[in-house]
Amino acid sequence: MDLVSWLQLTVVCFLGAVSPGPSLAVVMNNTLSQGRSYGVATSMGHAVGIWWWALLTAIGIAALVALNSPVMLVLQTLGACLLIYIGVRTVMARNDHLEFVTEGTVARAWVKGAIEGFLISLFNPKVALFFIAIFSHLVGENPTWVEIGLIGLITAVIDGLWYAIVALIITTSSVGSAIQSRQHVIAGVSGVILVIIAIYLLWSTIGSL
Repeated sequence: MDLVSWLQLTVVCFLGAVSPGPSLAVVMNNTLSQGRSYGVATSMGHAVGIWWWALLTAIGIAALVALNSPVMLVLQTLGACLLIYIGVRTVMARNDHLEFVTEGTVARAWVKGAIEGFLISLFNPKVALFFIAIFSHLVGENPTWVEIGLIGLITAVIDGLWYAIVALIITTSSVGSAIQSRQHVIAGVSGVILVIIAIYLLWSTIGSL
């Protein structure tokens, strides 16, 4: 890959990361309902999932998944169910989580948040379709293992940084104070929106049968 291709790949991955969707909704919901550490951990876990799909796409496995309708169906269903769980949990969350996670619960928050972020990526086969579309134009037919590693690293770093920044902005002192005064309403609305997204995804999955 030449320099222009690398730059194009970086720009496309950034645009893909910042575009609104279930992943952004999950990071925001987890940050609002569980605190900063949980939100950042969700971002890092999501980045690992993105790295995984980028790697599978670069070596051709993601294309096999995309062509396998039963596998796609299972992934989409699991992803929608996970979104419903997170949305309901956000609606039912108490109002004290924006006060940031205490030291005694940071490790547990990181593990749980990272797992949820990773699963949201893993259960979203549309990520694979996105990478297949852009890689077919930007990546050569026989990429080296070094190129594959760099592709995965670039996509993961961009994705993780973007969502971590979102989580940090939400919990900064000024923004956090404004959100905290309306946290119950914001968390309730965002949770309901997440559930609606999940129901729409389930309906679309069922409609494709």
